[in-house]
Amino acid sequence: MDNFSKSLRTAALIVSLLIGSLAGSAQDLNLRKLDAYIKAAMVDHDIPGLAIGIVKDGAVVYQKGYGVKSELEGGAITTNTMFGIASLSKAFTAAAVGKLVDQGLVEWDDPVKKHLPNWKLYDDYVSDHFTVRDLLCHRSGYKTFDGDLLWYGTNYSRAEILSRFQHLPPTYEFRYQYGYQNIMFIAAGELIPAVTGKSWDEFVDQELFDNIGMRASNTSITSYQENQDIALPHVKGQNQQGKQNALMNYDSFGGAAAINSNVVDMTRWIRCWLNEGIANKDTVLSMSTIRNASQLHTPLRTHQSEIEFGTNYKGYGLGWFLQDYKGKRVMHHGGGLPGYISKIAMVPEMEMGFIILTNGESNLPSSMMYYIIDMFMGDEPKDWCGNARENYLKYYASLDAKREKKIAERKADSLAVIPMDSLLGTYTDKMYGTSSLTKVGKKKKQAYVLQLDPAKQMFVSKLEHWQGDSYRIQWKDDFLPWGIMTFKKENGKLGYTIDLPNPDFHFFNLNFVKN
Repeated sequence: MDNFSKSLRTAALIVSLLIGSLAGSAQDLNLRKLDAYIKAAMVDHDIPGLAIGIVKDGAVVYQKGYGVKSELEGGAITTNTMFGIASLSKAFTAAAVGKLVDQGLVEWDDPVKKHLPNWKLYDDYVSDHFTVRDLLCHRSGYKTFDGDLLWYGTNYSRAEILSRFQHLPPTYEFRYQYGYQNIMFIAAGELIPAVTGKSWDEFVDQELFDNIGMRASNTSITSYQENQDIALPHVKGQNQQGKQNALMNYDSFGGAAAINSNVVDMTRWIRCWLNEGIANKDTVLSMSTIRNASQLHTPLRTHQSEIEFGTNYKGYGLGWFLQDYKGKRVMHHGGGLPGYISKIAMVPEMEMGFIILTNGESNLPSSMMYYIIDMFMGDEPKDWCGNARENYLKYYASLDAKREKKIAERKADSLAVIPMDSLLGTYTDKMYGTSSLTKVGKKKKQAYVLQLDPAKQMFVSKLEHWQGDSYRIQWKDDFLPWGIMTFKKENGKLGYTIDLPNPDFHFFNLNFVKN
């Protein structure tokens, strides 16, 4: 037998052993049952496409794509299909800051102002005492999602987002309680160019993606190539009617949620964390970074129902949610953008982790965490996804009920006091920027149109009289429901507010005053 034939035979034997090993692992985990459960849950949760990867004992024991990239154009989801991973990006930013600490460029407890001289929040004391660690653990004093309208669909740079956020007062005392804060992770990402001269994007690409072998991952949809394998987002919005949307640029979101990846790359990321930060025989993440990220910095309240199913504590580390489940420590994070929902989880003591990426909007990925961990523990999993679906439907039914109540209480015959033409003009909110109200069309076809200028491609709507000096608006953006804007005069100044209840964006923080 020549050397070439021997090499082929050896390679075939290695492949055979590898397949046998994976098959044995799959059998032990009853992955056929998992496969059937995922398929059924996708139908129940109305998810177009899903990709999953599971890691155990340093190896990938399951990787598969389900469904389609596009409900309009088809195309099967594969393990190489790219998704927006949203807030799963936060762990990358925390890891990147950890590398800055390892390099002696920053310290976890440095004041942010030491590295970002223009750093300023509403309160001067908080501005001066806000640390690098504070940026990464959601204890800023702001409510969950405060300030997110600054990045959503706007033309603002990361620097301008941070500058404008200073005009929003906090809700809580500094470090008093948890509030999920995307703006702070944008700021954490901006530490990188301040101390290295490289952008957050360049640093993450070179120091993390390249060293771990995450060859497909990127920090912007502008990096996508023609005909690349991409799952398109499917936005359900508040009206429960699914709609495929085009890719949206989230470059300004930076360190909070701008990364795109696939399950092949994300399983490499998981293996790096479970292998004490080592990838390709090199130390990518120091044990100091891993320890800091996996320490609980901000506690969260544990509900009785969680205690009953095995969780006694939970909170946030640096870029990771932390909790126990049936006596095991779990690190996890969810990600959500319009049309994309994802989940990553690891149980270090069991040397296992998984990644789920979807191009729909559902709580299925998060509920799968408990199902998969139960399987690895050898327990019979309950119908976690079915229960989550019920809760999901109840939540959106409650939103529908609130809108129906608002419709029932409407006083449609209540006429406006302020003449419409006197409302025309430009308005400014200190934090958000300008908006404009214009009149378009001629005579009987005239309409009054509101536009929020920084996001004029999505936040534009005709005004429909509601009652008094209130008008119904429906943004062009499919993700959000309709709302009510109300004009008022205070201290001789004309202005308006927006009442648009939704779980993601705080229009109630905006107070526009006419210029």
